[in-house]
Amino acid sequence: MTLRRPLLWFAPLVVACGDPIDLEAPGSEVVQTVAVEAGTTLRPVKLDCRSPGTSDNPLVLFGHGFLIPPTQYDSYAQHLATHGFLACTVDFVTGLTPNHALWATDYRAAIDALILADADPASPLFGKLDPERIGLAGHSLGGKLAVLAAKEDPRVKAVFGVDPVDGQEPDATALLPLSIPLGVIGETIDATANGMACAPAEANYTTFFEAAAAPALEITALGANHLSFLDDRSSCELVCEFCNPATVPDAEVNALTRAYLVAFFGRYLADRDYDSQLNGDEAKRRYVETRRITIRSR
Repeated sequence: MTLRRPLLWFAPLVVACGDPIDLEAPGSEVVQTVAVEAGTTLRPVKLDCRSPGTSDNPLVLFGHGFLIPPTQYDSYAQHLATHGFLACTVDFVTGLTPNHALWATDYRAAIDALILADADPASPLFGKLDPERIGLAGHSLGGKLAVLAAKEDPRVKAVFGVDPVDGQEPDATALLPLSIPLGVIGETIDATANGMACAPAEANYTTFFEAAAAPALEITALGANHLSFLDDRSSCELVCEFCNPATVPDAEVNALTRAYLVAFFGRYLADRDYDSQLNGDEAKRRYVETRRITIRSR
């Protein structure tokens, strides 16, 4: 462990001397898939982890949207792992009767299980994570639950919501600000609707940013809708039939979201010099000037 930290701190200096690294491209790590069981018999939590070949990695847990299978976010975990994160999708135990406070505890159960695996010489995840560098992410409901979990668990050091929606009790934005960095990415299509909006304006990603303290980052993906962030919308079935049509390809939204996950957690969990990719010159050149996103930060 003592050997990896100096190498990690040196890596940003190498990148800073040349052109900014392209975070949409996969990283160099070879990735292994590992299934982990967490929680209890009454409340089991399944984790699908992507583990890089290195040790002492930052951990990122990614939570799914309401009634959306966690497999819809496999590309996010895979991409993060290629960039040197232990990344796991979390299969929350949910149902049609909302209990967001209870569901948020699945993140804690996942962290507990992974820390045990990290300390177990018989586990394929032995020595793979640094328990001092843990981040939570999630789409829609998963993003809200990440905020609820981070408020209660001091082991969490950064949170990133992918079009989080603060529907139902408890009110996550009322718990903000957190004492850790918060990032959100959202869209421009589903704040309103003729019926029930998929990400209503009064509870969407902008409300999280407005309630956050610095450091906070808000990315708006222009022309995306609430489901543009899924790996494969065509396999989403009935739950994905209710949102307004997006005007940009899902692949573009996926790519920039994966890049922002790496940039955000790289910056705040791994001390990497990714400010240019977050809201500096590289972000402006690649995304803002091409009218793919807008950025707000503090």
